[in-house]
Amino acid sequence: MQQAYVELLSGRARFDNQSTLKTFVFGVVQNLARSRFRRQNTRLRAIDSFASEQASAIDDNHDHDNLKIVWEAVESLPQRQRDITELVFIRDMTIEEASGVMGVSLGTGRVHYDRAKKSLAEKLASLHPKESFR
Repeated sequence: MQQAYVELLSGRARFDNQSTLKTFVFGVVQNLARSRFRRQNTRLRAIDSFASEQASAIDDNHDHDNLKIVWEAVESLPQRQRDITELVFIRDMTIEEASGVMGVSLGTGRVHYDRAKKSLAEKLASLHPKESFR
């Protein structure tokens, strides 16, 4: 609802007197909801296709055990950290592009990315203390 106010007050949504004000505002809210749904759908499709590709890659990889450990660590991350990690490292997206796919700001994307890297480094270091993952 706040985004609808932003759209109205910024002038991006313009009232042209072809309907009632109530109908116009409802249309703005409805369009914003549809846009958000499309962004989320795109994100989920990207993640689903990645998951199926990754499953086949694990089967073909001779380093199956190490890869499995890494992906178990990635899967244990919170949702947004996991999403940005997969989009950046598997889809070769920039943090900016991944943030756009996820529907978050660039700053938020950078925070999730940084926290994900730190968390993965700690998890993998605890599993293999002799190696450095930083």
